[in-house]
Amino acid sequence: MKSRFKQLCASVAILGFLTVLPAQAAQATGSAPSVANVSANQTFTRGALTPVQFDGTVLSGFTGTVEVRVSVQSGVGLLHVTSATGMTLIGGYSDAVAGNVANLGYSGSQANANAMLATLQYLGDSAAGADNIRIDVTNQLAAGSYPVYGGHAYSLVSTSNLTWGAARTAAAALSVPKAGGGTCPGYLATLNGNGVETSLKGSVERAFLAADLPTSVYTWIGASDAAVRGTWQWVTDPDDPTSVFWLGYGGGSRQNGFDSNWYPDEPNNSGGIEIYAQITFGTDTWNDSSAVANSYDYYVEYGSSTCQPQVVADNEAVSIASLNTISEPSAISGLTVLRDGNSARLNWTAPANGGSSITDYAVAYQPSGASTWTTLSHAPSTSTTVQIPGIDSNGGFNFRVAAINGVGQAAWVTSSLAAQRPWTGPAIGAQPSRASRQVPTTGGTLEITGSGFETTTAVSINGVELKFDATDPKLIKIQIPAGTGSPDLSFSSTEGSLIYENAFEYVTPKPVIVPETLSFGGRNWSPKSRASILAKLKSQVGYRTATCTIVSGSNAAASGSLKRFCQDLLTNYVFKTVTLVDARTTQKIKDSSYRLKFDLSE
Repeated sequence: MKSRFKQLCASVAILGFLTVLPAQAAQATGSAPSVANVSANQTFTRGALTPVQFDGTVLSGFTGTVEVRVSVQSGVGLLHVTSATGMTLIGGYSDAVAGNVANLGYSGSQANANAMLATLQYLGDSAAGADNIRIDVTNQLAAGSYPVYGGHAYSLVSTSNLTWGAARTAAAALSVPKAGGGTCPGYLATLNGNGVETSLKGSVERAFLAADLPTSVYTWIGASDAAVRGTWQWVTDPDDPTSVFWLGYGGGSRQNGFDSNWYPDEPNNSGGIEIYAQITFGTDTWNDSSAVANSYDYYVEYGSSTCQPQVVADNEAVSIASLNTISEPSAISGLTVLRDGNSARLNWTAPANGGSSITDYAVAYQPSGASTWTTLSHAPSTSTTVQIPGIDSNGGFNFRVAAINGVGQAAWVTSSLAAQRPWTGPAIGAQPSRASRQVPTTGGTLEITGSGFETTTAVSINGVELKFDATDPKLIKIQIPAGTGSPDLSFSSTEGSLIYENAFEYVTPKPVIVPETLSFGGRNWSPKSRASILAKLKSQVGYRTATCTIVSGSNAAASGSLKRFCQDLLTNYVFKTVTLVDARTTQKIKDSSYRLKFDLSE
């Protein structure tokens, strides 16, 4: 490619200076063109082509030939039209009449375009949820105008021998009128799809440029790997200058869903200095070139997320619609089956509803080895548990459950019960008293009596296996973890299982009360002393019993004042039990001092 490029430079040099397309005012259509909104509250069933309904006539205000493009913006749904009479397929697009496509593109009159869009269908084959489609319609502009695609305008500038850097500067000096006033600056074109394309982004934009603004010489575009060699980015894009579309050299790979169209074995960074992209001579393929190399054309693009060219406002209308795809529900999960005498109890977890509320669950069962299923007859219910009566308590059975919504039925999920010998597993005795089946919320040991515990192989709560001791066939000691509520215990043996309803309940443990001794004394026994001691005793929460010992006291105290104080502790509801101990000596005390001791316990 490099030697061919040098030969071409020599041959094209004699052509002299080629001119820039003259700036032209946008051609207004008389009334702003518009695309009708897609009707709200539509649902599209996954796997089925469903008509797309619009609010009124789809297109209005367009003149002459229009270009219609519809693309799936999110999801992996597909588009289809049943008729495109009078319309011409745009280059780079597949026939949406012959098959289902992610991007649809036709040109023709407004009337024929309306007739085609009236047959637009959407195939919701993505996961349930909202998928977006974008509808772009553009007046096909006359030669010399700025062609419009995906909200942007374009021009092709012919010049003589400009480097990539010079072309970038020259493009930035150009502009087109902005809708609402002002101008939109130009930049070297970035073939990344303008947010319209979702599959090989930029492939349709590239075909659009090749058809509307063809070039026959080397032409600069806004791609470079100057920042990181081998990492190609659309560096002139005003909205996303770091978007990576290619990694590596000739053997590299596309990135982030973007298209690329490198000439075979390009880019190759010949001489270690090639860092800018150009469209090759007379083709639609790309080549990497150096900062000092010259090209003769450059594509200029106008428009960004903050600047809409007036030519776009006058000649293009865009509508983005959300199409709500629904499907049958997902398969249920967590299906479990437990024997319960001559019945079976099934439990499962509700699945994703597919965008349409679940209305019922189909339930069926069969004896092991049977070829047909029996459907459980029941009123529609969204409960995720069901009891199936009439099940042989020892035979093997298969069970299956499937969710149902307004679209259809989900896939079946199956579980089984193996055949068993007659039940000889653990049998619970009489319901334990409330006190005997309480366990602190911090965990503890629970004892349950019954029979047959020697055959028990596992005990669990909500599927979590617990440690236990069953050395005595009539007594099992189970280590319960911390928790809350009143869970069931599951006793499992080699021959079956038994659920014991509300086998225990968690209770908040009582606080541990540690005995305490309080001593009081002073020079004067007075009402103030009594009030201070009483307040201190009342603050000792949790103590129900007190021993009041009169250690010493004056002759005045001997008259009974200290004794009455201790006895009144019952009257004042400080303690439930008060024991009085008079430990005074016969020694006479001349002043009115006193000493009291209180031994407190639960």
